[in-house]
Amino acid sequence: MWTQPITIIKNAADADVASYNLFRNGTLVKQGSWPVGQESITVQDTVPDDGSYSWHATLSDEVPNESGTSAAQTVVLDHNAPVVTLGDLPAQVTNLERFMVTASAVDNLGGPVTMRATFGPTPLQELEPGVWEANPAGMPPGTYQVVVFAQDQNGLEGQASGGVEVITPVAQVTVGLLPGVTANVNGLWIVG
Repeated sequence: MWTQPITIIKNAADADVASYNLFRNGTLVKQGSWPVGQESITVQDTVPDDGSYSWHATLSDEVPNESGTSAAQTVVLDHNAPVVTLGDLPAQVTNLERFMVTASAVDNLGGPVTMRATFGPTPLQELEPGVWEANPAGMPPGTYQVVVFAQDQNGLEGQASGGVEVITPVAQVTVGLLPGVTANVNGLWIVG
């Protein structure tokens, strides 16, 4: 639930205002007395969730004669960051292996989101929506975070992250037998 301040301003012609009615999406949500001498008042309306809401007001005098309906004011309330879902990451890679990062993001109001990703301190280049390639070349061994950020049209940002361990591959060397040495049997070298 969110509290939204709504300001109602009376017209100069509405000199004898005694009360107001506030409507949200066509339903009466607040009514009250108009303070004497006030040109405007601000009332709080509690809305159930994020979404698009439209308010309008009517004013009445003591008789009570009710004014026409004010122009509607529409507000989109968005207090929730997009939800980011990170795809599977490899647990471990060598610093010679590139790997793909995938993610998706959903805005709670269904609006557009902009995504970006990093691997350790390095921003990743997006290959297509929701897909990046990470290249650990030159990174020293260690565990680095892949972080995908998603920002909605109101500037709210969500993120998801996961760790990937970068290792240095071990060099393997093959050594041939010396001339005349044919085999190693139970720790003894047979020279032929």
